Amino acid sequence: MKVTRKMLDKQMRFKGILLDLLVTKKSEEKFIESMHNSRKQMKNLYVDKNMKGLDCSEVLVSRKDGSAPGRDDCVF
Repeated sequence: MKVTRKMLDKQMRFKGILLDLLVTKKSEEKFIESMHNSRKQMKNLYVDKNMKGLDCSEVLVSRKDGSAPGRDDCVF
């Protein structure tokens, strides 16, 4: 089913258009590159920052095969 603009809530149309512009890339490589860049920016902005009312912790979960997760496997 094709979703048209008239089907979307008026308050969500503008946010959806902006999100579409930010996320849509011409190739998979460009998308992955942009996600890595945004991850770096978020990490630089929020990691090791003390925010009032925010309790942060890092938990390492073992894999099903018993091997230890690498540093790249962590999600912030």
